[in-house]
Amino acid sequence: KEKYIEHFLQAFEVIPVDTLLARTAGTLRRDYSKPFADMIVAATAYEYRLQLVTRNNKHFEMLGKSIGLRIVKPY
Repeated sequence: KEKYIEHFLQAFEVIPVDTLLARTAGTLRRDYSKPFADMIVAATAYEYRLQLVTRNNKHFEMLGKSIGLRIVKPY
């Protein structure tokens, strides 16, 4: 199992939470009153100009409209 997990994780890039992401997430949390963990995800997608792929549309759809975050539903 450990080898499988390591192989699987190699397909992903780890983006550390730095001061910029923490501040952006804090601002989003303040402005939208959503869970901080979700706002870390949103801040990362926003600052790195990435698409946010999620099934949790209710926590993110307002960000797509207000800050231009690209939200993609996987299905």
